[in-house]
Amino acid sequence: VMVEKMTPEKYLKESEATVVDTDFEKARKGAAARMLLQDSFGDKWLVGTDGGTGRIYYMPVPQESTTCRDAHIAICGFDEDRILNKS
Repeated sequence: VMVEKMTPEKYLKESEATVVDTDFEKARKGAAARMLLQDSFGDKWLVGTDGGTGRIYYMPVPQESTTCRDAHIAICGFDEDRILNKS
């Protein structure tokens, strides 16, 4: 409920979330950086953009995620190697 009222961006900033991992999704040319954050309760969030609009997305992921790649696989359900580069 707190996250919904504050927005994920403000919640993660005020909860002093720590960076667990950062990388670039390598499946697409020009992909933007992404970051895996952990809040003070141990919840993890994958933060990234769609690369086209620059809009930032805050996506809750399983606590077991240790890398951005793990988190992305948990969200989409398949390995990033299956993403085709259409650039």
